[in-house]
Amino acid sequence: MLPTLISALAIGKLSLGATGILAPLLSQQAFLLTAPSTTSVLVRLFSSREIALGGLLWFNRLRGPVNTAATSSTNTTSMTMLRQALLAGIAVDSLDALSAVACYSQGALDGTQALVLGAGGVVAAGWGMACLRGVGRLGLRGLRL
Repeated sequence: MLPTLISALAIGKLSLGATGILAPLLSQQAFLLTAPSTTSVLVRLFSSREIALGGLLWFNRLRGPVNTAATSSTNTTSMTMLRQALLAGIAVDSLDALSAVACYSQGALDGTQALVLGAGGVVAAGWGMACLRGVGRLGLRGLRL
């Protein structure tokens, strides 16, 4: 189940990023933002980090169980990179949620916009934390990376 959760998180980030790069105005509409089209550069900047984080998760995701408890330096390196990618994603997503609250308090977002943006950050950070907790529980035993 954990490999599926990590893969789904990676695909979600990659999809969100690709949509923002290829169709920034569509991304703005999806998040209920009515900014002028000149802000598409900011959407693309946001999207590029989602692609980077999604790619890190995808290429270091768990690929299922094996019957041996042996670990290799490759597995250790991949597990470390997976943990680091999850931690980076959690930090970014948490800051997204806090940014939505800050923008709402400054009047830059209305309540619905702040809720959509903030909830997205909270859900993604929580998903990342669940994956990180699962990786920590499993350790290196019985996993092929």
